[in-house]
Amino acid sequence: MLRSFRKYTGPVQAPVRNIDLEQQTRICRVVVLAGRIMQQHGAESKLIEETSVRLGLALGLDSVELAITANAL
Repeated sequence: MLRSFRKYTGPVQAPVRNIDLEQQTRICRVVVLAGRIMQQHGAESKLIEETSVRLGLALGLDSVELAITANAL
């Protein structure tokens, strides 16, 4: 039996969850820490961005916006 798979069409959207400010702050710090570690070890900026967005969504954020420069997130 053949299964049809949906083609990836863009950013993944997380289900809407209600989280308080403290949880949001903790999640943001984890996302930034993960991005910094990847940046320190030479990961490409596109990989850092994609991973940070996916991590934030997986941990419960509704959206993640990220700005990356050569030496900062």
